[in-house]
Amino acid sequence: MTDFRGRKKWIWAMSIMRDTKEQDPYLIKKVQEGFCEAVDDHNAWLRSDSEGKQIDQEMLDWLQYAFREVLGGHKSKFLEPQGTGRGRLKKTDQQKKLIEDAVFYRHCVEQGLIEDPEPVKTIASLYGVSKRTVQTWVKSTEFQHVKNRDPHEKWSTGGRLDPVIAESSLESHGLMYLRLYSPMKDRVI
Repeated sequence: MTDFRGRKKWIWAMSIMRDTKEQDPYLIKKVQEGFCEAVDDHNAWLRSDSEGKQIDQEMLDWLQYAFREVLGGHKSKFLEPQGTGRGRLKKTDQQKKLIEDAVFYRHCVEQGLIEDPEPVKTIASLYGVSKRTVQTWVKSTEFQHVKNRDPHEKWSTGGRLDPVIAESSLESHGLMYLRLYSPMKDRVI
């Protein structure tokens, strides 16, 4: 008996892309995998009364639209290979922004504006990455510019940095990073 993981995976990836308005290659690959698994469920349904599940109309409509785009002479990222490697060669804009927030949080702790005895551990835990990854981000020249930001403008109330806002913002951004980019993302589905 199947748990219809393909449909769940497809819905998960499509909803994140709708929310973020970004067509991330990893998510596109998950959409493709989910669709293929849903077709496997459909084929099992055709062959048996007790197994599988008929593919639903939303998925069929999506595929029809993708094919119409291709037949109309347009490219569809959803019908192209998305690579086989685990890692990304280039970070997406959204991924960079989430990392920048982590680096800025660490910087604010260094400046004594936020109390956190283990900020690297906090970030690593929330973002689903290793402490070494966080330390690499903090040292990277790619993210040094965030240390020039005014800490009292971001995460502030009344013109002063509010640690509660900073911590809750880091938590939500960490969850987003975890769902989209973390090596642990497959465990979140």
